[in-house]
Amino acid sequence: MKEADAEWHIKTFIQGKKHIMDFLIEFMALASKAQTDNQHAIFLLKKNVNRKIIRAIMAYLLQMVTYLFVIGTLES
Repeated sequence: MKEADAEWHIKTFIQGKKHIMDFLIEFMALASKAQTDNQHAIFLLKKNVNRKIIRAIMAYLLQMVTYLFVIGTLES
């Protein structure tokens, strides 16, 4: 696949019903072939991944930050 083809494909590549890991593997391969910089790749990933996945990741990160804060408070 040519760089221009990969660039077009990554911009239109959506998760749909693909498992998140399958989507991420394909997405990362396309990003590499398209030579997409990290910031643009993150933008496209947020735009094209299933919204429920983004909410789940954000909820998980919030739980981790809360946990680390509590542990840090308890250790002080």
